Amino acid sequence: MPKSSEKHFFYTTSTTTTFSLTTPTTISIYNNDFYYYYYYYYYYYYYYYYYYYYYYYYYYYYYYYYYYYYYYYYYYYYYYYYYYYYYYYYYYDYYYYYYYYYYYYYYYYNYYYYYYYYYYYYYYYYFYYYYYYYNYYFYYYYYYYCYFYYYYYFYYYYCLF
Repeated sequence: MPKSSEKHFFYTTSTTTTFSLTTPTTISIYNNDFYYYYYYYYYYYYYYYYYYYYYYYYYYYYYYYYYYYYYYYYYYYYYYYYYYYYYYYYYYDYYYYYYYYYYYYYYYYNYYYYYYYYYYYYYYYYFYYYYYYYNYYFYYYYYYYCYFYYYYYFYYYYCLF
């Protein structure tokens, strides 16, 4: 059984030690401060690393989102230029066939133009030919008529005298 002075000395004296890892930690064997600071230290440690990984996860997520955004952006412009190219190609074909049709129409128009010109020339030539031979026969018959008339006149005159 301790004396009163020994009892007083026993309850007032404590064993302390100092850790210098992150913060000074006082370990008291009789008050369980050692376990409290021990768990506090590990809680802080895991919280720190959780925050660290969360930060990097957020960073990579942001990077992925950024990459996806630019991928979508280039994809949009690629689609835009593809659509523009397709549109241009379509209208180029359209005008190509339009001019081709115009050329075709022009060709056939000239064809019919020369065709009618040819027939016009043919009928004109035919008419000229007909007119020429008609005049020829007309003068021929006129000459024959004059000759006959002259002969008749001569015969009449001869018979008269």
